[in-house]
Amino acid sequence: MWMHESERREYTGALTRRTTPEAAAMRLPAWAEVFGEPAWVGPPRGERWEEFLTGLYGGAELWEYCIPFRGETGEGGYAIVRDEVVATYAMLIA
Repeated sequence: MWMHESERREYTGALTRRTTPEAAAMRLPAWAEVFGEPAWVGPPRGERWEEFLTGLYGGAELWEYCIPFRGETGEGGYAIVRDEVVATYAMLIA
């Protein structure tokens, strides 16, 4: 995923907790309560998630990220990190 440098810095600064695909499937992300109703957030799944996970190679790590509300919008999801964010998977954009 191509990402502008300012976006890369924003997502890298928003990392909250390192995780694994297995843990992501079993627990709410740390950011779920930031956006109000945690019941709205289910585990990531499906073809798009599986495709995203193919980026976990060569020492890459999976992290949760949270960009808190700025005005009326915020975002929570997962990021693939190799020293910095290289790809994101948004779960909730509010």
